[in-house]
Amino acid sequence: MFNPESSYGFDATIHGLFPRKARIEGPFPELARASAGLGCVNIFPDEDGITRSMPLFVQILDRTYATLGMKMVLDLLGVEEQDIGIVPGEHVRLTLRNGKTVDIPIGEDGRMLIHYTGNYRSFRYISYYDVLEQRIPARFFEGKIVLVGASAPGLMDLRSVPFSAQFPGVEIHANVLHTILSGDFLRKMDFDVVALIVILSGLLTGIMALTLSPLYGGIGIAVCWMVYAYLSLFTMFEEHNLWLELTRPTLAVIFVYISAIVLRYLTEEREKRRVKGFFQTYVSPELVERMLEDPALAELGGRRQEVTVFFSDIAGFTTISEGMEPDELVPFLNEYLTAMTEIVLKYGGTVDKFEGDAVMAFFGAPVPLPNHALAACKVALEMQKTLGTLRKKWDEEGLPEVRIRIGLDTGDVVVGNMGSKDKMDYTVMGDHVNTASRLEGVNKQYGTAIMLSEHTYRRVREEVIVRELDVTRVKGKNEALRIYELLALRSEGVSEEVQKKLEQYTEALTLYRNRQWTAAEEAFRQILEQDSEDGPSKTYAARCRNYQENPPAEPWDGVWVMDTK
Repeated sequence: MFNPESSYGFDATIHGLFPRKARIEGPFPELARASAGLGCVNIFPDEDGITRSMPLFVQILDRTYATLGMKMVLDLLGVEEQDIGIVPGEHVRLTLRNGKTVDIPIGEDGRMLIHYTGNYRSFRYISYYDVLEQRIPARFFEGKIVLVGASAPGLMDLRSVPFSAQFPGVEIHANVLHTILSGDFLRKMDFDVVALIVILSGLLTGIMALTLSPLYGGIGIAVCWMVYAYLSLFTMFEEHNLWLELTRPTLAVIFVYISAIVLRYLTEEREKRRVKGFFQTYVSPELVERMLEDPALAELGGRRQEVTVFFSDIAGFTTISEGMEPDELVPFLNEYLTAMTEIVLKYGGTVDKFEGDAVMAFFGAPVPLPNHALAACKVALEMQKTLGTLRKKWDEEGLPEVRIRIGLDTGDVVVGNMGSKDKMDYTVMGDHVNTASRLEGVNKQYGTAIMLSEHTYRRVREEVIVRELDVTRVKGKNEALRIYELLALRSEGVSEEVQKKLEQYTEALTLYRNRQWTAAEEAFRQILEQDSEDGPSKTYAARCRNYQENPPAEPWDGVWVMDTK
């Protein structure tokens, strides 16, 4: 497919210097035959995905092809293969027809640093459609270098460059071409100089961090770093085209500063370390910090505070655990609990305890959280989403399918350190804790994944989409409780199919509460024809069938009594 005349048979000593491709897609034949030469248009970003440099050549099988910008330079200057000299790690030398030479600096990887002329559209852009429609006179292009490429987001040729996350690939090639033709090359500082800067940065940071107070030491280090950054980014880069490295000196400063802080911590704050180490054995780091600020929190007892309590459990975990060996079960469970815990902490929750596969957490203490009910709802939804990702991974590993049930309730509880003088746990106690635990289990009877009480729903009703499930009296409770299935955040919405199902479900539930058992059963079964796995509809269809044969006693208040936990 590629024109051999567009390739170069460089000496084997440079093999491995430039990127190697086993195969490459060429242009369609008509364009290839009409072209004066062919260059590789691939973009080669750094490991972090940002394009700062470009290899000048690409090796394909036993031939070497110039990248697009380099190929255009070679053709424009009339440079042949014998006029190209390559010194790895130093330069690519082009010998021109007039005997002059052009040295293009390259690194050990054969890449040239791109000296970008500016942000997006630093070069003149002309719509290809305007050219086809002959809105641009042909003479406009005389004596100009024209690159044809895509810049619209939908055409998927936008790349990340140091100053923009979306930069057209064609303009990257234009900057490569401009860098070479203008001779305005960037150069990296020698390794020996960088190593010296790293050493000096570390020494200066260590002296300041150990001899000055943390405040003044931190300010002094920050000022020195900003001066160095200014010299690097403006003086050296803008005026001298010299890339003065920031990353390694910055890492040296951070490493030495952290080491100095740790050293001071070990030598000057021993008592604080002792207290902190003691409490960290059984409470979260966030609570430790609060205890250090307010020692009263470490005392036995607690206070009454409104929180949202969270319980989750793996459905059928006993069966799952019996089917796995211990060396499989433990890492499997740890991976699951780690992922769930990270989500709780992400939204400001406190993990109270793990009981096997079960997770208990609460939101709103010890650090006050005004929107604790919404935070708990977000955690529940994100857990289900994350679990979906984990299920795919576990399925590929041959591990069992896992589904979790979650219960939420909001209200006043007693929160604080409880236990003996030798062993305390920061936890919550109260009626709402028991209710959240019961709701987690009640999910099983309705075939739902996330259940919340009316207490929680009242605080988040403007932010979430729910489905009313029932008015129930859970075991151990005298008061009836309205319960809901949490489906999504209003900001994210649900599909039209789900929205239609919710409307049908609401109508069916109204029929049920009006004691129209036959019509209600038919309405729920219509939902099941569309979604055979809809748990609440299954529950109500069976309940309506039973009420047709065994109607509830009068007066009937619509409350369903749970006889199991």
